[in-house]
Amino acid sequence: MQHPLEHLPIAKQIADILRDRNEKIALVETCTRGSITHLITFYPGSSDFFDSSVISYSYESQLNFIGLNREILETHGSVSAPAAKQLAQIIRDRAQVDWGISTTGIIGPNGGTETKPVGTLYVGISRAEPWDSIPSYSSVKEFHFTGNRNELTNSFTQATLEYFLSNLK
Repeated sequence: MQHPLEHLPIAKQIADILRDRNEKIALVETCTRGSITHLITFYPGSSDFFDSSVISYSYESQLNFIGLNREILETHGSVSAPAAKQLAQIIRDRAQVDWGISTTGIIGPNGGTETKPVGTLYVGISRAEPWDSIPSYSSVKEFHFTGNRNELTNSFTQATLEYFLSNLK
């Protein structure tokens, strides 16, 4: 099993890019149990680019605390591309940062379905461009992994960091 700190080189690349660009991020982690926040804030000076993180496991917290649209939850569920996209946009706008990142998935061992099995992950990335410039954008990527709960957390964390790094570049 890969230890979460083995993801540090990619987290360091992200930290360096954000610091060099003077950009900030905020996260909503619904399935990664704070592992991304842990890695991103591992280095001294992370307050230069890291604003905040919310770990939100329940529908109720996603609806009432974060403000995820009820219709998205009813129609698509919290583990879906529309939910991941909106969560990234909400955290970006509420924190007033450049980048919002969200993870939503099924880490197991229970909770999977035939259409959304354990190991399903959606990563949302949302970028706020400066006012009166090019439009802001959001993107979502779906992933599928296998493994136990800890292996899935590591896979989800690595995939999120890699996807975010590709959006940064």
